[in-house]
Amino acid sequence: MTYPNILIFALSAAGLGFVCLGMDRHAKQALGKAPPLPRGRARLGLGAAMLVLSFGSSVQAYGVSIGITVFFGVIAIVSAGIALSIAYRPSLLRFLGGLAALVAMSVALAGFFS
Repeated sequence: MTYPNILIFALSAAGLGFVCLGMDRHAKQALGKAPPLPRGRARLGLGAAMLVLSFGSSVQAYGVSIGITVFFGVIAIVSAGIALSIAYRPSLLRFLGGLAALVAMSVALAGFFS
C-alpha cells in the first residue's frame, strides 16, 4: 500500500467515524450519552472536513475519473466496517476514529517530509 492509499483510507475512516459520533443515536451507543449540541456539530464538521480531504487526496493521487471511483470504493469499505462496529461493538468506534485520525496525520506528515 502506498502513502496515498493509506491516507485516503485513514481520512475516510476518521471522517465517517466522526460523522457517526456526531449523530445523537450513535453517540449514545458509543459514548453512553448524547453529546451537547455544539460538540456534536463540531464532530459532524470535523468528519465532513476529513471526507473532503480524503476526496481531494484521492483525486490528486489518481486523477479525476479514477480518483472519484477510488474514493467511493474506499467509502463503501469503511462504511461497512463502521456499520458492523456500531452494531456489534459500539465502544470500539471511539477508539477506531481516533486511531484513524492519528494514522492519517502521521502518513500526511511522512509524505510531506519525504
